[in-house]
Amino acid sequence: MKKSLFALALLLWVFSNSISFAQSEEAFEKNDFIINGGFGVGFGYSYQNYTTHSLYNDYYDNTYDFQVHYSVAGIFPVTAEYAISNKFGLGLAYQHGKYINSDAHKSTNNNFGIFGAFHFAKRSKVELYTRLILGYSLMDYREEADDYYDISESYVPTTNNNFVFKMKGGYVKPSFGMRLYFTEHLGMFADIGIGVYSYRANQVESDQGSYDLNKSFRYVLFNGELTTGLAVKF
Repeated sequence: MKKSLFALALLLWVFSNSISFAQSEEAFEKNDFIINGGFGVGFGYSYQNYTTHSLYNDYYDNTYDFQVHYSVAGIFPVTAEYAISNKFGLGLAYQHGKYINSDAHKSTNNNFGIFGAFHFAKRSKVELYTRLILGYSLMDYREEADDYYDISESYVPTTNNNFVFKMKGGYVKPSFGMRLYFTEHLGMFADIGIGVYSYRANQVESDQGSYDLNKSFRYVLFNGELTTGLAVKF
């Protein structure tokens, strides 16, 4: 009798756990709130239509200095996403990047965006997603030169030969990624995307002050980005 009761209890336990497993939540479901945070690398190229020297030359002979540079970057993304359904999510994105160009010039940017995401191939611990981010970006582009003139020949003084172009613009970034959960709430993510950033600068700074430009400095960056980090689900 005791053996029968034990066997029945064991059967009920196995059955209840099988139901619980069958009904376990997928890695992405409606009303989930997920925060990603991590780091990564970026590889790409950029082009600019003016430099500190070409702005001076343009005043005299109307020439343009179109330059292409390759870049490598360290990037640090954070996203917050809310699941509006079992397949779609909306969220906010922030990313800080530090870049070194092939001409040794350095730049940093801060990106603020919104995104929509489609989630598929979902299991209890794993899911894949594709995402599109649209946003606003601020960049400080540092360049070295002996001195600086804008189109109106207003002199920008410096004692250290460093100039910082203060840039503003927009960006778009499609990406593909996955999340793998170790527990119900904690996991990791990996994401690969291509960021396209378009900037315009109307101001330059030196160690002597800040000065307005009469002709815009344009800068476009194409950057392949690979990131990974932690994912926390609430």
